[in-house]
Amino acid sequence: MQRGDTKAMLTHLCGIFLLTVARGLAAPQDKALVTRAKAEIDRHPGDDRSLAELAGVYGVHPSTLSKKFRDAEGATLVSYRNARRFQEAFRLLSTGMKPGAVAEKLGFPDYPYFSRFFRRRAGFPPGRMKG
Repeated sequence: MQRGDTKAMLTHLCGIFLLTVARGLAAPQDKALVTRAKAEIDRHPGDDRSLAELAGVYGVHPSTLSKKFRDAEGATLVSYRNARRFQEAFRLLSTGMKPGAVAEKLGFPDYPYFSRFFRRRAGFPPGRMKG
């Protein structure tokens, strides 16, 4: 290996190392953004605002919110919201709330859509839940 080749290789490896470290160190404002977005979803799991609308609340571009969320949580904002909606649906159904009322409360456009959403995650329809 030539001296120039070694130097180029080390420069390349240092660049990769720095990028890897930078990805793992989210800026405090990034963490705050993700924390605020998660708190909003946790408070209102039935909120069906789009990614663009949520990003607008925080004054960032939708792709910025999406990337920061994915980097911090290892999952997309949409998948996190869907998981929270499922948890809340399961909780409400286990209290005896009717499936149609749960679908409406959690912002689903119609009962069949809610039923498919629930069945995919639970493996059974929401009507089987008993309080």
